[in-house]
Amino acid sequence: MSITLGLLLTDKKLKRLSSNYHMSLPILVKPQFTTGDPSSHAIDILLSESSLPSSYSMDMVVQSYKDHNGVIYKAYAVEDHIFLEKRYSLPNTCGCDNPVAKYTIDRLKKCPSSFSSAAVKNATHNNVGVSPTMPVDLKLSPYNNEIIHDATQDELAVESIRPFIVKVEAMLNKALLGVDFIIDASDPEKVYCVDINLFPSYTGFEGVSRLMGELIRKKCGVSE
Repeated sequence: MSITLGLLLTDKKLKRLSSNYHMSLPILVKPQFTTGDPSSHAIDILLSESSLPSSYSMDMVVQSYKDHNGVIYKAYAVEDHIFLEKRYSLPNTCGCDNPVAKYTIDRLKKCPSSFSSAAVKNATHNNVGVSPTMPVDLKLSPYNNEIIHDATQDELAVESIRPFIVKVEAMLNKALLGVDFIIDASDPEKVYCVDINLFPSYTGFEGVSRLMGELIRKKCGVSE
């Protein structure tokens, strides 16, 4: 278990930061905090030096981008109880022909099938009524919530990530966390934590209401 190289961009000067810390492209840039403002949910994937902006208007987190075969694992924790789901994610950069210089995803988190200019253009002009950045080769419904129900080549077991999540909960003194993981495309033995969220949505998970109730009673010192 590891964490992708990441830095907090507080002075807004991305070019200077990437130079000082020798971060190589591609990189991912996202707001440090998400709020109700749609711009706080926008994520930039920068693949070319020409795409590096001179600055950002808010504090940003800069992470090295790891190819992960377009799959992200989202863990939802209530103490040591872990719910895990797979979702479609961003594509690989390795072997991508004629890649775009920059790609931005918004709060809808619709991902392209490839970073190639042709794939992004096709997605933009596809006429099936889906979001312009919807993956054209995944054949998803425009209302699909992007959960992957089929098995993928590399699977992540709950037991393999539970110790890591419990340690993070202890460090933060928080019992309700959402933690995102990816599996390295070039080395499936490498698993990276790429994001941590406080009090995520637990919608759709069986038994979560009971666990929440037990946690509240525990925190209040009320016996069952």
